[in-house]
Order: sequence, then structure tokens, then C-alpha cells
Amino acid sequence: MNTKNTETSDDYLRPLVHSLETVGALLGLGRSAVRAHIDAGRLRASKLGKLTVVRDEELRRFVDALPDYADERIKNRPRTRRGQGLKDRQERALSNFGRL
Repeated sequence: MNTKNTETSDDYLRPLVHSLETVGALLGLGRSAVRAHIDAGRLRASKLGKLTVVRDEELRRFVDALPDYADERIKNRPRTRRGQGLKDRQERALSNFGRL
């Protein structure tokens, strides 16, 4: 008789759904921030009676889809060379000095 169990003990103990408060606690976010992700369509939620819940698989998909920290820093950095803003300010200050 083959009684191969494909589920691990961790899968058996893992909850199927999470409340918004639990999702917030797991992600380090407040309930309103979790709700904002749901409203923006980045995180899918379901209703279980009156309770809004997030499926465990959906929560894991959401976390896996988050951009890497280094990728975000590169994408959001200014397009100017380092120190160029200082040079511009110095040039403006010198040109304004000549107007006195």
C-alpha cells in the first residue's frame, strides 16, 4: 500500500486565508496600507462572510512580485551626474553676484 504524503507538516499547519490585520502584521503595514494595495489591484482579496481575507497563495504571490530594493533605488535615482546640482547652484550664485 502506497501512503506517500505529498504535504509537509508546514503546509498542513499554514493557514489558508489571512485577515487584513494579519496581512498587515506579516508585511509590517497598517490595515489602511493593505487596503490601499487591494484597492489598487496589487493584492487580491476575497470575502468570507463579512470578513475580508487574503488567500495565502495570493499573499505569497504579492511578496514575490515586489521589486528588489536595488532595482527600486536605481530606477528612482536622479539622472544627473553627482555634484552637478551643486555646480549649477554655484554658477547661479556667481551670475547673481555680478548683478549687484
